Amino acid sequence: MITALICTRDRGASAMEAVRSVLGNAGPPFTLLIVDQSEKDETRAAVEALADPRVRYLKCPGKGLAAARNYGIRDSRTDVIALTKSSAR
Repeated sequence: MITALICTRDRGASAMEAVRSVLGNAGPPFTLLIVDQSEKDETRAAVEALADPRVRYLKCPGKGLAAARNYGIRDSRTDVIALTKSSAR
């Protein structure tokens, strides 16, 4: 089992594009962990609306990509973790 990790902050719609892209991949079984540092609940609401059992949402209290990745890695339940590439706003 693999954990795919998406870190996001205040990017609701574009974060969901990344989520749909990862979920569309065939391959080994995986869990998708979304680590959210947003101040608003747009991403959380969109993730919950997916109702996909492969997806977990995690609210991260810190700021910054490294903080979000570390938070997600600590919460991961698998030995293998795939990090998505960050992109500029």
